[in-house]
Amino acid sequence: MPLHDWTLVTKNEYHFFHVRWLVAMCDHLNAGSLPKGYSAYGEQVVVPHIPDVVTLRSRQRAPTKGGSRNGTAVLAKPVTSAWQRATEDTIRPQRRIVIRHNSGKEVVAAIELMSSANKKSQADFDAFVVKCLNYLYAGIHLLLIDPFAPSRRDPDGMHAAIWQRFGQVPRVLPDDTRRAAVSYSAGKKVTVYLEPFGLNDPIPDMPLFLLPTKAVTVPLEVTYTEAWDHMPEDLREQFV
Repeated sequence: MPLHDWTLVTKNEYHFFHVRWLVAMCDHLNAGSLPKGYSAYGEQVVVPHIPDVVTLRSRQRAPTKGGSRNGTAVLAKPVTSAWQRATEDTIRPQRRIVIRHNSGKEVVAAIELMSSANKKSQADFDAFVVKCLNYLYAGIHLLLIDPFAPSRRDPDGMHAAIWQRFGQVPRVLPDDTRRAAVSYSAGKKVTVYLEPFGLNDPIPDMPLFLLPTKAVTVPLEVTYTEAWDHMPEDLREQFV
């Protein structure tokens, strides 16, 4: 299903779709995409911010090769036609101490689905960028999905804004594909897998890293369609 222009509807209408899409992603991850020992949850606290979806690993050691709940091999090197691969992997995250609740579960990855509110003001924009940087500095892998066109705060896209905070010069996306999904592997170096797309383009499936070189696939196109199918008819008619 092609990406819709979500600036054509109200913020509340997009928020409803935003929630449905995240639920669809969680459902797919928990239905067998994640290996045994991992679970996906929505709106769990990751100090000092709250992501949309987090992947948790229990104290039980999870497999590093294959072994989903359905017996299907899932943890593998990501297969993607990424426009930008490991050419931007020269950054070593700063070391820091983080204090976690002794609940027996470790946060290993997060999914952030952007909304227009993240770019509404400079303060909101800066807070979102800092949140993404904090994931990577803490060694938490990140999948960032931005279905909105660049604003004056991120004229070259959200990834460019994040990468510049690392003191790097990112590549510039083509004008007709300024939206993007970006997977960050937060190992000894931060490795970027970026897939740009435009309005009316299908949304690419993306890797979600659980280990620095191993990932599962998040089916963004399938989950987007599932979320869309649950939208009220009057909302869908606004895009006809």
